Amino acid sequence: MRSTPVQSARDRPSRFGPAKSLLSIALLAGMAGVVFPGVDAIVSHSRNELAITELLLITESFHQHRQDEERWPSASHTPTVVTQRLGLAAYPSLFAESDDLAAITDLTTDPWGAPYLVCSFAQGFDGTRGGLVLLSAGPDGQVQSDDKQVFNAQPAADDLTQLITFNLR
Repeated sequence: MRSTPVQSARDRPSRFGPAKSLLSIALLAGMAGVVFPGVDAIVSHSRNELAITELLLITESFHQHRQDEERWPSASHTPTVVTQRLGLAAYPSLFAESDDLAAITDLTTDPWGAPYLVCSFAQGFDGTRGGLVLLSAGPDGQVQSDDKQVFNAQPAADDLTQLITFNLR
């Protein structure tokens, strides 16, 4: 009986040559091309959902202030004629009692880094008695909505709006 020596893995010639290496790299690159656009879409959707959630939280803060103080939070300068778009920093009384300054800072800008704007309409449109509407510029960071679109919660392009109140009195 003749015995064959057992070869270890190190002694065997490699069957994974340059051609298979290139094929493997090409397959991995192709899979990454399919996966990463999907990840990008998920991240984009998540940011949009986060912005909507933050708009609702800020709106709730305005209503809580109204309930506690029996008045709406006032900006550092209140509009008297038409409209005004101010960042949340102009409403210091809105967050006056908060202990978490990091949370306040996070809520002043949308997920894309643009400031949330409080659109204050002193006279309103269509017979209303003024109003407050929150506005996010959306993913492109540019506000494209005019005042009437913001007031009627029909934002242009990728802007996001959230009504706070149609009754400032």
